[in-house]
Amino acid sequence: MQLEAAYRWRLTVFESGRRKVIIVGVVRTLNEDDIIESVLRHHLKLCDRIIVLDDGSNDDTAVIVRSMIEEGLPLDLIEIRCVVFDEGNRNTFLFNRARDHHAADWVIFFDADEFLDMRNAGLSLRAFLQSVPGEVDGVQVRLVNYMDAMTDNEHELVVPARMVWRHTVPHDVHKIMMRAGTGITIRPGNHSADRETGSLTIIQNQDILFAHYPRRSGWHDIYKWVIGRLKITAAGAKETSRGTRTHYIAPFGILLERPEQIIQNEGFFRQTPNERIMSQNPIDYLGGALRYTRVTNYKMKCVSMILKYSYELATEFGKLVDTDQAARKRIDDSLKIEP
Repeated sequence: MQLEAAYRWRLTVFESGRRKVIIVGVVRTLNEDDIIESVLRHHLKLCDRIIVLDDGSNDDTAVIVRSMIEEGLPLDLIEIRCVVFDEGNRNTFLFNRARDHHAADWVIFFDADEFLDMRNAGLSLRAFLQSVPGEVDGVQVRLVNYMDAMTDNEHELVVPARMVWRHTVPHDVHKIMMRAGTGITIRPGNHSADRETGSLTIIQNQDILFAHYPRRSGWHDIYKWVIGRLKITAAGAKETSRGTRTHYIAPFGILLERPEQIIQNEGFFRQTPNERIMSQNPIDYLGGALRYTRVTNYKMKCVSMILKYSYELATEFGKLVDTDQAARKRIDDSLKIEP
């Protein structure tokens, strides 16, 4: 049974000698070299280990993660390129790997731009999860978006220290923390989960938040829109018909038909927070100093990431044409010119 209303519980008293819960974080990455080091260092203060699945980054994301592994940090890096949208399968793969390879009791899902914020919880993540009743399979917590502002210090490498303006009221969008189990699939976006047979008991907590930094620059927004929409389109009707990531459609359409409305809009690139709905509320960043992150020129990165992904997509299409006779015939037929 999935409970819709928020559910609060009492912290149970730890039994003497009780084994601590093993917490494994899992994150998928794509072109996140401006933020990946800080998000991993932050969550390593909360989790026993983190598994990183890189979907084929064309920047230094994987390089940074490998450097952190060489530093001796408890990280796993799996690199499996994915030129189309395939979130559900990959999320479930990470869940199973955390359970089977690291004996996880709980699996914490977060995106590369999301930082767990425990300030209002009144206890640590480990104590919180230790207190969750045994019949509960998962806990949903809310997202709250932070935004870039023209007053940000562009030389500050730690994104949560640079971006301090957030929506005052958290959003009605949830992320899932799941107790490790078998026969469970994780939905795209890590918002919820399903059991192959039977139901799950999933409750909500209002005190824990995920601080979300989805846009670190206007140029960052642009390449996310373009690559995101192309990946979904390349996945075919399986994703387009179900409305996956529909929020990419409108801005992508503007870039296609009326690009000047965005590219020549100074306010789009130099935002001023709306203080009626936003306030300064920086999180407690736990990760300490960064060692491998560099200042990002988002404009140059935008051009590079779009071109690299487009070339990657074209390369995969070329391989398909070379190896699939039906695809080759379809192309040949489309090129015929009737007399």
